[in-house]
Amino acid sequence: MGKQKSSATSATRKKHARKAAASNATDEVDNSPQPSAKGGKGASGKGKGKKKGEPRIKMYIPPVKPPALQRDPVEVYGLASQLPPDLLVIFRKLTKKDIVTRTRALEELQSKWIDSCSPENKSISADDRDTAVAGLEVALPAWNLHFPALMFHPSRRIRLLTAQIQAACLQVQSLHDQILDYLSNAPELYCGAWKLSCFDIDRQVSQLSQQTWSQVSLAPLPEGEEEGTIESRVGPYLVSFTVDSVMAPESVYGQFYPGAVTKTSGPNVSADQSRIVEGEDESPNDRAGRIRLAALGSLRSLIASGLVKLSHGDESEEQRVESILNDPQFWTILYSGDHPPFVSSPSPEFTPYGMDQPGVRRAGWGLVQVLAKHHHDHLGSALPVMSAAILRSIWVEPDAGTRHSALDGLLSFLAGFPQAWKLATAFGVESESDELEDEIDHTVYSSPAYIEFLQFLRMACGGSPTHFYPSIIIILSKLSTDSPYRTQPTIDELFDALWAAVDSQALTIVERGSAPVLAFISAVLENARFISTKLRQPSSGEVDDPALELSSKLVVDQIGQVWNYYMSHKLVAPASEFGTILCKTLDRLAGNDIELFKLVWTRIEDATILLLEGENIIVATKVAFTDIWKAMDAEAKQSEVKEQLHAMLGQMLHISLQRLESASSSPLYLEHVILMLTDMRHLLVGFQGNQESLQSLLETGFIRLDGKLDPGHLSRLIEAILFYFQDDQISKQKYWHGVLTVLADPSSGHKSTLGALLDASKRGRLSGLSSATVELHTLVLSILSDTKEGSGDDDQLLLDLIRHHDIFLSEKELDVCANFVCSWLEEVSAGVLRQPGYSVPSSVSFAVQVLRLLHDVRPETVVSRRVAFAGPLFVLKYILPQIFSETDSFVGNSVYSTLIGGGEGFQVWLPELQGWLLDPQVEVDIDILVDALLEASHQDSEWLLHKVIPSKTVLDALFMEEVLIGPSPILATMDALVTEKDEGESPSKEAYDGKQPSSYARMVWALSSLMAVDRHLARSSYWVLKHLLLIQQLAEDRLALPMDSIHDTFGSETSRTTIRFILNQSRKTISYLLSASSEDDFPHSQLVEIISGKKPPRETNILSDSESLQAFTVDVCHLAQKKDCVRMARLVRTLLVPLLRGASGVDVDAWLTLGRTAKRSAPNFARGVVAAAVSTGVETPLLARMRNEAASDLIGLPVSRANTEGSNHLHTLLVLAPPLDSDSVLLPTQRSINLVQTVEKWINTESDDDEEVGPVIESQMMALFLHIAPVLQSLSGRHWEFAFDLIENTLEGASFKDMEMFVQLARTLELVANVQTLVATNKQLRASWVTRQQTISRLVRDLVVSSSAHNLDGGIELVYRTKALNILHESAEAILEPGDFSKFVYLLHEPHLETQQEGYGLVRTAALKYTEHVVMEVGLNSTAPSSASVSASAPEGAEARLPTELIQLLDAYGILDLDDEGWEEEDTEEDVGDWSGLHQRQFGFFLGWMALFDIMENTSLRVRAGYVEDIRNGELVSRHLMPNLCRMLRLGQPGKKPVRMDLYEVDSFYVQLFEPTSMTVLGAHVYYRALRAIPSLVRVWWTECKDRQLSNAIATYTASYFSPVLVSAELASLRPPFQSEQQATAGQPQVSGRELLEDEATSVRVSGVGGQAGSWEVSMSYVIDEQKMEMGVKLPSEYPLRNVEVKDGRRVGVPETKWRGWLFAVQQLVGTQNGHVVDALGMFKKNVSLHFEGQVECAICYSIISLTDLQLPTKPCKTCKNRFHASCLYKWFKSSSSSSCPLCRSDIF
Repeated sequence: MGKQKSSATSATRKKHARKAAASNATDEVDNSPQPSAKGGKGASGKGKGKKKGEPRIKMYIPPVKPPALQRDPVEVYGLASQLPPDLLVIFRKLTKKDIVTRTRALEELQSKWIDSCSPENKSISADDRDTAVAGLEVALPAWNLHFPALMFHPSRRIRLLTAQIQAACLQVQSLHDQILDYLSNAPELYCGAWKLSCFDIDRQVSQLSQQTWSQVSLAPLPEGEEEGTIESRVGPYLVSFTVDSVMAPESVYGQFYPGAVTKTSGPNVSADQSRIVEGEDESPNDRAGRIRLAALGSLRSLIASGLVKLSHGDESEEQRVESILNDPQFWTILYSGDHPPFVSSPSPEFTPYGMDQPGVRRAGWGLVQVLAKHHHDHLGSALPVMSAAILRSIWVEPDAGTRHSALDGLLSFLAGFPQAWKLATAFGVESESDELEDEIDHTVYSSPAYIEFLQFLRMACGGSPTHFYPSIIIILSKLSTDSPYRTQPTIDELFDALWAAVDSQALTIVERGSAPVLAFISAVLENARFISTKLRQPSSGEVDDPALELSSKLVVDQIGQVWNYYMSHKLVAPASEFGTILCKTLDRLAGNDIELFKLVWTRIEDATILLLEGENIIVATKVAFTDIWKAMDAEAKQSEVKEQLHAMLGQMLHISLQRLESASSSPLYLEHVILMLTDMRHLLVGFQGNQESLQSLLETGFIRLDGKLDPGHLSRLIEAILFYFQDDQISKQKYWHGVLTVLADPSSGHKSTLGALLDASKRGRLSGLSSATVELHTLVLSILSDTKEGSGDDDQLLLDLIRHHDIFLSEKELDVCANFVCSWLEEVSAGVLRQPGYSVPSSVSFAVQVLRLLHDVRPETVVSRRVAFAGPLFVLKYILPQIFSETDSFVGNSVYSTLIGGGEGFQVWLPELQGWLLDPQVEVDIDILVDALLEASHQDSEWLLHKVIPSKTVLDALFMEEVLIGPSPILATMDALVTEKDEGESPSKEAYDGKQPSSYARMVWALSSLMAVDRHLARSSYWVLKHLLLIQQLAEDRLALPMDSIHDTFGSETSRTTIRFILNQSRKTISYLLSASSEDDFPHSQLVEIISGKKPPRETNILSDSESLQAFTVDVCHLAQKKDCVRMARLVRTLLVPLLRGASGVDVDAWLTLGRTAKRSAPNFARGVVAAAVSTGVETPLLARMRNEAASDLIGLPVSRANTEGSNHLHTLLVLAPPLDSDSVLLPTQRSINLVQTVEKWINTESDDDEEVGPVIESQMMALFLHIAPVLQSLSGRHWEFAFDLIENTLEGASFKDMEMFVQLARTLELVANVQTLVATNKQLRASWVTRQQTISRLVRDLVVSSSAHNLDGGIELVYRTKALNILHESAEAILEPGDFSKFVYLLHEPHLETQQEGYGLVRTAALKYTEHVVMEVGLNSTAPSSASVSASAPEGAEARLPTELIQLLDAYGILDLDDEGWEEEDTEEDVGDWSGLHQRQFGFFLGWMALFDIMENTSLRVRAGYVEDIRNGELVSRHLMPNLCRMLRLGQPGKKPVRMDLYEVDSFYVQLFEPTSMTVLGAHVYYRALRAIPSLVRVWWTECKDRQLSNAIATYTASYFSPVLVSAELASLRPPFQSEQQATAGQPQVSGRELLEDEATSVRVSGVGGQAGSWEVSMSYVIDEQKMEMGVKLPSEYPLRNVEVKDGRRVGVPETKWRGWLFAVQQLVGTQNGHVVDALGMFKKNVSLHFEGQVECAICYSIISLTDLQLPTKPCKTCKNRFHASCLYKWFKSSSSSSCPLCRSDIF
C-alpha cells in the first residue's frame, strides 16, 4: 500500500517543517527543490510563468514531535480532589501557555484567596478567612512548583503578581512556615529563581523580591540541624544556579519552559528560528540579557556578602567562580561590540554577553567594583584578562549611563591594580623574557587601549566630559610607575587629543551649559601642572635641562592656550568661575616655582594688553575686566599674584585713558575706562604707582572730552569719575561744579547727560554734592517751553531736577518754574472757557504735576501764587471732565485739595469765578459751571446762591432791561397778547450783539440749574421765580422764531438744543414752585384786593412770609402795572394760569374785574390778567359782557379810527376769545355778522386821506374768523365770500420769508384748515367752499413749492408749512400735476419730522401722477427703445428717466452715520424735538427711496427698465442703499446680532405713525420694497459682495423675513378669483392675473402657497391639438437674491432652439428686467400663441416677445428678410460697432 497524501494544508506543512528544523541539534541540508532565479516564483515575488522542466517532487513532511509535557503540580501531589473547585480552576489555568490566561489566574488567586487571608481585610469574616487559609495550605506545594517558572516568565505583569503573592503568603504564619521548610530542603531551581528575582530588571519586582528574600534567607535553620541560616545552607545552590544563569541563560530558561528554547544566534539561524516564541513580548536575546543581568546582580551580592570566598580554591562552586573570572568570554559582559578584542578566536555562534545589553554591562561594571574592593588580593590569574577587558571596553562604551556606572569601577580597579595598563598591553603576548616589562612601558603609548583612550578624549570623553575630565589625572597617573610623559611627542599627542574636543565642538555638542567647559579647563590646567611637576621630579639623579625646558613650555603653552581660547569665545563659561580656576593654578605655580609663575603671567599680561588694540577692546570690556579679575583678586592666596594683577590693571587703565583722548573710536575705550573706574576701583586705588598721574588726568578729562563723546557716554564717564573721587570730597565738589557749568547751556545737547546724572542721584551715587552756584533757569525755561508746545520729551528730566533741587537747582530756578506753570494753566483755562472746540493738550497734566511737585519740595513757592492758578485748576478738575465726558481729570483729588485747600482757597479766586458766570464770552454751558461748583463745594447750594451768584438787586436790574424789550410781532401767531406792531424798547446793541447768552441769561440759567438740584432752596427763594418765568418766555420765543430774525438774550450761536434744555429745566422748577397754588384755600379775592389797592397788605396775614407764592404774586402784579409792557403781561398770564387752575367763577370774576379796571392805566397788564382768566374755560356773565362790550365798541367805529382804536378793540376781542377747542362761543350770531360787516366795510372803503386799513386789521380779522366760523358756518351770505377773498388775497404771492405778512399768512392757513374741517359736516358751507377750493388749494401749493418754503428753521414757520401740507392733502388728487413731483421732493429732507411725514404723502401722490404721465408718453412712442439703450443714433422718442431732483437727493446722503446702539432705546422728548441731525438724515434717506419705489409702481417693463438703468448708472444701490441697510439692520457686523423682524409686517409701513424708535422697521420695509421693485440690482450687489460673512447674513435674513412675503405677493396674482377678497377690500381690481392668463388652451397651477420655503412653484400648460405643452417656474428660498428656476416640462411642436429661447426669456424677465412671475408667464403665453399663429421670432433673442418692451419683431433685413426686435437690433449695433445684419452680414439699412 503506497504512502498516503497528508491531509494537512500547505501552510500547516510548512509550519511543521520550520519547527522540526528548529528542534534539530545539527543543521540539515534542505534538499527540496528551490525556485530558480529566472521564472517561477522567487524571492522577488510572482513570476511571469511556470518553469518548463521537471515538476517539484512532493514529499511528506512529518509534524515536529512535541516536547514532553510537564506534569501539572496539582497532579503530582494529587491535590485535585483536595482543592476547592475555584482554586483548582486557578491552578489549572497556571499551566496554560497563554499569557493572558496565566495573568488572570494570578489576579484571581490574589484577589479571591490571598487577599482573603489578610487580617487587615475587614470585609472578610473569620470563617471565610480560615477557609481561604486552609485552601492555600493545601495548594502551597503546587504553588512552590509553579513559583520558579513564574519568576522567570517574560511577562513583567506575571513576575510582579508572583512576587506579590509570594510576599502575601509569607504574611500568613502557617504558609510562612511551610515556605521556610520547603526552602531549607528546596532544589536549586527554587532557590536560584527566588534569588535572581531580587535583581529583576523591573524595579518593583526586584524590590518586592529583595524584601521577601531577606525575610526568609536570614532565618535560622530548624531545630535539631546545624547552626546557620537558610542562605548559608542554600548558598552552594545559589552559586551554581547563578553561574549557570550567567554563562547559559537559555539553558536555565529551558528548564522552566522546555518548548521555548530555540537557537538564537549563529550563521545558520534563520529569522523564523530566532523569533519570539510562545506569544512572549521579548526576543531570545532580550530574554538572555534579562536573565544574565539578574544573575550578575546575584553574583555581585553573593561575593559582597561573603558566600563566595575566592581564597578557598578547594570548593567546587568557588572554583567555578574563579574559572569564569579567568574566562575572557565571561568578561564580554563589559563590551558593547560584537568582536571583543580580548577574546581570541571565538566560535562563530558566540555572541558577546554585553552586546546590545547596556543593563548587562552596567551590572558587569558593578561586579568589577565589588571585586576590586573586596577581593583585591585574590584576583591573581584573572588580572590580565580583567585589565584587558576593562581598558578595552570602557573607552568604546556608547551608552552614557553605562559610562557613568563604569567610572567608579574603573577608578577602583586602577587604584587597586596600578599595573593594569601594563597587564592590558601584555595580555595575549606569548613571551616570558625579562625585557618584556621594559618593552611594555614603551608600548603602552602605542597600545590599542591607549589609542582608544586618546580617541575617547578627542570625543570629549565619549560624551561624558563632566564625569570623566576630573578623573583623567588619575588615569594618567597609572600609565607607568615613572613619569607618564617624558617626550614632546607623547605630550603633544595627549594635549592634542584633549583640545580636539574643543576644535571639533564635541565638547559643547554632547553636553549643554558651562559645566563641561569648566571641567575641561580644570582638566587641561591640572594635567599640565601634574605632568610639569613630574618632569621636574628626577627619576634618578638631577633633572636635566631638556626636562625643565619641556616642563616650562608645557605649562606656559597650555595656560596661554586656555586664555586665548577663552578670550576668543571658543571656550564659553562664567567669567568668575573661569577666573577662580585660573587663579588656583597660578597660586600653585607661584607657591611651587616663582620663575615658572612669572613666565606664565607674562604670557597672560601680553595677551591682555593685546586686547586693548582696535576692536578687541570690546572683548576686553565685556569679559576680561569684570568678573575674571574680581574672582582672581578674591581667590589669590599668594601676594605675588595680587601684586602682578594690580600692576597690570593700573597699566591698562593708563593706556586706555590715553587712547580714549586720541582714538577716533573713543566709545570703545570709554566702556573699558568706566568699568575700570567703577568695578576695579578698589584695585586701582590700592595701587600707588599710577595714583598721581591718574588723579590729574581725571580732573581735566571731562573738559577735554566735552563735545567729543555723545551725551550718553559722557554722562557715564562723569558718574564713573565722581565714583572714583568718592573719598576726596574737595576734588569731587570741584569737578561737579565744572560739570554743571557745561550742562547749563540748553543748546549744548547735554540734557540726556543731565538725565543720566539724575538717575545716578536717585541711586545715591551723587551723595555729598551741594546745589550749584550756576543758575539753570535758562535750561528750565527751555524744557517747559518745549513741553508746552508738545515738541519736547524732557518733562521727566525737569521733574527729577525739582525732586533733587538740593543738588541741581537753586530757589530762583524754582520760582521760574512756578511762574511759567501758572501762566500756562491760565492760558489753558482761557481756552477751555472761551474757545469753542478747544482741545486741551495732554501736556497740561505735566504742568499740574510740576505745580504739585513744587508744593512738595518748597510749599511757600506755590502758596504765594494760589490766586493765579486756583481758577485754572478748578477748570481742569471739575469743568473739563464734564465737557468731555470721556476725559479723565487732569487734577486728582489729593492734588486739588493740597494746592487749593478749603474755604480759603475759594475766597481767593471767588471774583474770577463770578466773572465766568457773567461773562458772555465764556463758551462753557452754565449748567456745567453750576455742576462743577456744586461738586467742588460738596453740594452746598446755599453757599453758591449767596456767595457766587450776583445779588438779587443786580438780577432785578438786569430783569428790567430784558422785560421792557418788545417781543417779535411774529409771535402774534401763537400768543394773542403780542401785537403785530412793534412795541416796547428795541434791544441795545451791547445787550444783543453777542454770539453767546448775555449776562442775565447766564445768571438765570445758573439759578435754574441750582434750583433744579435743590428744591428746598427753591421753596425759600421765590424771588427767583420771576427770572425763571422770564427766561422761559424768552426761550419759547427763541425756539419759535426763525434764525435770521433772532436778536435776543441767548445770542446768535446758541443752539436750539441748549435753548430747549434751559426751557425744560426752567419749566420743571416753575411747575414745582407753582404747585402750592393747587391748595383749595388759595386767597384769590384777597390777592386781587391787595393788588388793586382796595386793602392794605398789613390788614391781612397772607403776605407775612416775604418768600411765599402769595407775596411773589402781588409783587409781580405791582411790577407789571408799573412797567406795563407785553413781556410783563405775558409773564403775569404765565403766573396766573396755574394759580387759576380749578378756580371758581367768583375767583375768575375777581381777576376779570382787576383786568377790567386796569384796562386804561395798564392795558398790557389788563390783557394778561384777562387772558389768564379766559384760559380757565370758566364762562361767567362778566366775561360774556366784556366780550360784547368789546364787540360793541367795534361796531359802528369809522374807518378813520380803524387802525388805532379798531385794532386795539380787535386785539382785546382776540384776548377774550375762548380756546378753539372749547364749546364756548365768542359772540352771538347776529353780533358776529355785524362785526364782520363792519370790518368788511373798513377794508372795502376807499379813503382819500391815506388812512387805508392796514394789513394788521386783515390779519386780526383772519384770527377773528377762526373763532366766529363755527357760529357762521350755517349762515349763507356775504361774510364767507369776504373771508375767501381775504384768503386769496393773502395767499397770492405769499412767502414764508416775508415776516411782515407772516402773521396774516399763518392765520390764513389756520382759517383754511378750519374751513376744511367745517365743510365736512356742513353742506351750505361746502357749497360755497367748492367754488373756491381749487383756487385756494393751488395758491397753497404754489406757496409750498416756492423757494421761500425751503430750509425753514423757525418753529412757527415749520408749524405753518406743515399746516399748508395738511391743507393740500384734502385736494391733492385734483390739483397736483406730474411736474410737481420734483418740486415736492425737497420736503423729504427738511429738518422737521411733521414736514417729512406730510410731505411724503404729497410726494407719493405726485409720484403716481408722474408715473402715469411717463407710461403714457413712452407707450405712445412704442418704437423707441428705453432709456437703457438711448443714444445719439437711436430713434427719437420719449425717455423713461427718473427725476433729477430725486437722484440728487438720494446721492447726497452717502453713507449715513448710524448709531447702531440706540435704535432699540426709546428717544426722549428732547431728542425727538431736535430733528435736525441724525434722525432727519436717516428718515429723509428712506423716504427718498420709498418715493423712488412709488414711481416704479404700476409701470410698464420698458419704463421700469429706464428707471433701473438710471439707478445702475448712479450706483445708488451699491454705494448708498445696501451699505446703509446693512448697517441699519446690523447685517454682517461682528459682535452684533441682526435686528429681529418677527413682530413686524415688513410689507407695509405707515409714515404718519412713524416714531424715531421705529427707524429699523422703516429700513426693513425699504429693503422689502427694494426686493420688490429692483430685485435685479440687489441681486447683482449681493452676488458681487466679497464679504462672505455679510453675504451669508443677508441671505439668511432675506430668507427668514422677506422671501416668504415676496413669494406670497408674487403668487397672490396667480390665485383663483375667490382668493382675491383682500385685493378687492384694498380697492384693487377684482380680476387677478390668473384670469388674464387662463383661457381654453392655457391653465395655471400654483403649489406651495403658505408652505415651506423651496416648495413654491408655478406651472403653466398650453394645449394644442389635444397635446399639452408644459413649463414651470420655481421660486428659491432666498428669492429674489437667487433667480427663479425655469423648469422644462414638455415641449410640443416647437423647435428646441426656440423653446430654449422662450424659457430663457422667462428667466431673464424675472431675473434681470425686474419683472414679476405673472409678467413672465404672460410673455411665454404670447410667444406660444403667436408661434402657432405664424408669427416669426426675433433672430437674435429667439423670442417673439421682446424682453425689454414686450414688442413684436418689426425691423426686417432687406437682404435675408429676417425680422428683429428694435431693442435687440440696437444692442447688436452697439456691441458689434456696425450696422450689419447679424445673420447675413449685409447692411441692414
